This record gives sequence, structure tokens and C-alpha cells, in this order.
Amino acid sequence: GSEPYTWTIEDDGGTGFTIDNLGVLTGSAPSQPGTYAITISVTGKKGATARTTFALEVSAESGIKIITTALTAAVDGLDYIDLVEASGGVLPYTWAVVDDGGTGLTIDNEGFLTGVAPVAGNYGITLLVTDASDKTAQQSFILSVTGDTDTTQPLSIATTSLPPADEGEAYSAILEANGGQGEYMWTLVDDGGTGLDLRDDGILSGTGPAEGDYAITVSVTDDTRTVTSALSLAVNPDPSPLTITTTSLPGATEDVRYAAVLEATGGTENYTWKLVNGGSSGLTLTTAGVLSGTPTNAGTFGITFQVNDGESTVEGSLTVTVSAAAAIPALTITTQTLPAASGPSYAAVLAASGGVEPYVWSMPDDGGTGLTLSTSGALTGTTPASGIYTLLVMVSDNNGDTDQSALSLTVP
Repeated sequence: GSEPYTWTIEDDGGTGFTIDNLGVLTGSAPSQPGTYAITISVTGKKGATARTTFALEVSAESGIKIITTALTAAVDGLDYIDLVEASGGVLPYTWAVVDDGGTGLTIDNEGFLTGVAPVAGNYGITLLVTDASDKTAQQSFILSVTGDTDTTQPLSIATTSLPPADEGEAYSAILEANGGQGEYMWTLVDDGGTGLDLRDDGILSGTGPAEGDYAITVSVTDDTRTVTSALSLAVNPDPSPLTITTTSLPGATEDVRYAAVLEATGGTENYTWKLVNGGSSGLTLTTAGVLSGTPTNAGTFGITFQVNDGESTVEGSLTVTVSAAAAIPALTITTQTLPAASGPSYAAVLAASGGVEPYVWSMPDDGGTGLTLSTSGALTGTTPASGIYTLLVMVSDNNGDTDQSALSLTVP
């Protein structure tokens, strides 16, 4: 025949059973054991009818029975959970789904029927419970599934990965969710052996466990449902402790510019240096660890300094030896005589030694020659008339020291 079908109990055989248009026969088993004849007919859309008679065997009560009479309605596409209960018999019970009616729902041994509700409609589900003495009870239910009228986005966990942690260091991460309705309530399903805690507001915190990769399972619940997600956490090895590696300083020289770089390892490597005590060395220390300056006194000086990596501070002490500045030879004009003149033009270069360069030359007295002396020591000009001339020249150095000399020039 053609759907839809219409089912009818023509004779319930005294059982009191009823049948709905899905063909589900329901009712309470007769209180008396025996055989009951039940006649059922079904009529198709075009009026064709078929009937048959069944024999129902009712045995003496086993002692265990399912006491749940109806299932809670479900909503299309949402997580579903309902508790089916039994009584009598010998505990513990074992539950099974004999026929899920195409819903895909499952039941655990506590009697929780769970899964994701199928599309809207009515579904016949048959459940079986067995007690510890292998006595059983079976019952069929109708699960009514309505369409989901909620237009909000479904609840989901937006956090897909966790920031890495450092072994032995404080750790914190904020988990986030999207969609759903109402406030979120977070739960740590499995900490994966990390020992971390998860607050209701989604803050995951604690101390980083041993180096390795961990799987953490979390769930979030809103007003209507719960979703679960597994997140991976990578834990970096415990960083080596902050240590100053500079064990000695190069020597310095009095009145000479000095620089040395202090170095460290370990920690977070975000180092900031500080001079605690420079003694009377005259040196300073930058935050980058550059020790510099111009020592003004010879001697050995103790220097105390610190380095901080943002989490810990280490202090160190070293000595720097400042040598006395080398004695500077006196400034001396080394040109003793001037070369004799020849030709119409004259040129000679004067020389000096000692002192601190650069030198600056001058000529307080040209001896009547008319010659000129540049600051670099070049004596030039037109050769004067024949004769012997005495020129007074002077040189000064960068320290302001001077020397002068009378030089003889012979013009043939």
C-alpha cells in the first residue's frame, strides 16, 4: 500500500496495549503470566488493509523493570542527554540500545542516553537493561525532536592552540569561546598531566611542568550546551640560570680612553646592566654592559656591577688595572742647521720630536731674510742677498709645550 499508514488494534487480547500511527505498540505487561492473542491491522493511503494476529508470551515478573515512561524531547542538531532509570533486580545494571531508530544515540551503563539530536521528527527507540543476575527488561520509547529555532551561532571553542610554557615558570593563558547563549562556564576535563588549573572564566594557569608536549582537554558550557576541545601545550626546557661570564677585564692606561664589554648567559637573555660601585676608576657602565671612560689615576680598582634579565638579578665584582701613562719625551726642534741657499727660490722643511702631536710652527724672527714659515714647518721664499743670516723659529705641541731654536742660513 501507500504511506501514510494507519495502525489499529482490533483486539488487544486483554493486554490494554495501544498502537500509534508509527506502529509502536506500547503499554504495561499484563500482571498475569500467559499467552495473549493481539490482532493488529494497518490501512494504507488508498484504503487497502492488512491484518495479523500475534501471540504475546508474558512470563512471570523478572524483578527488574524500566521505570522511565517517556523520553525528554530533543532539539534538532543540539546535544541531547536524558537519564533512563530501572528498578528491581540485582545491581549493577547494564544498558544497551536495541534499536536507536536512526537517531545515533547511545546509552551508558548509568542509563544516560546521549548524542546529537537528529532532524526534527518522531523516532522509535528500544532500550534493554540487564541486571547482575542476567535478568532483563526492554522498553520502547518515542523520541520527539523539534526544529532548532535558535538563530545564534552555535557554541564553539575559539582557542585552537595554547602559548608555550617554560618548565618551572609561572604560566597563564586565556581560553576563548564563540557563539552560544548566556555566560560561559569552563571546565578542565583532563589536564594531561600538567597540573594546571582552569578557572570558570577560562583562565588556565599554574607552573610549567617538565619539558615535553601535553594534550589538555577543556570544555565550555553555556545556557544550552557543552562543547569540548583538546588543546596541545608545548613546554620548553628549564632555562639555564642567569650567569655573568666575564671573568676578567683588560688593563687600562691612565688618561687613555678605555672600553670593555661585560657578558652574561642564561636567564631570559633580556639583560640590563647596572654599575653598583665603580670605585675611583672613573669608569661608567651602560645598560648594554659597556664599561667605558678615561681613567685619570693609575692603580688597581674594584668594580661591582649587576645584570638583570627581568626575572632575576646577579651581581659580580672584577678589578681593572690602570697603568701609569708613559713619559712623554720633551718637545725638541731636531733641525740643527738650514741647507745653504741655491737659486732664486729657497725651501726647507723643519723637523721636531717628542711632545704630543700635532705640531704648530712659527718664526718670531726671520733674520731679515724675508722668508716665511708655515704652521707645518715649511720655510719658503725668495733667496735673499748673499750673506749669513740667523732665523729664530719656534714649535708648539698639542699640550701647549714649546721649543725654539736659532738657525743659521748661508747664502753664497
